[in-house]
Amino acid sequence: GKGGGGGGGAAAQFSRLPLVTHPYGARVLKRLVQAVPGFAAALLPHLSGSLREWACKGGGWVVLALLEAEASKAAVGEELRGAAAAAIAESDAPGCRALATALGATPPANAPSPAAAGGKAPKAGKEAKAGKEAKSRGVAKGAPKGSKGGTPKGTPKAKSKK
Repeated sequence: GKGGGGGGGAAAQFSRLPLVTHPYGARVLKRLVQAVPGFAAALLPHLSGSLREWACKGGGWVVLALLEAEASKAAVGEELRGAAAAAIAESDAPGCRALATALGATPPANAPSPAAAGGKAPKAGKEAKAGKEAKSRGVAKGAPKGSKGGTPKGTPKAKSKK
């Protein structure tokens, strides 16, 4: 069929989602709101009146971007007061936790962290890995790779007197 929705798999699962709740579409809209002057003001009329629903269906990052944009900040804040903010705080949809925090609503105490909810946990940087590796080899952190301590390569060793 048209639009590539006829195949199975992951692509078919998202083919009928509105752009604001589509995993990639939401990222594009968020970036446009952040980067293109006037885009927030143009997008808001299409989503307003249903911002809570859009956020809870997967468009939380887009709604957060609208809340942060100067042109739409007041209207979004007004629409998402009270019960709407509480509903967003209860949602585990992408972006809702950050949106709830920006609205001043606190997620429930038993809400899983993004890492526990399948999000990405922070990874150790290269420096931390290098430090661990150096310690396991008995080499000081910052020593040239491959050295085992002692005299650096290319430096003549002092001869011992016997």
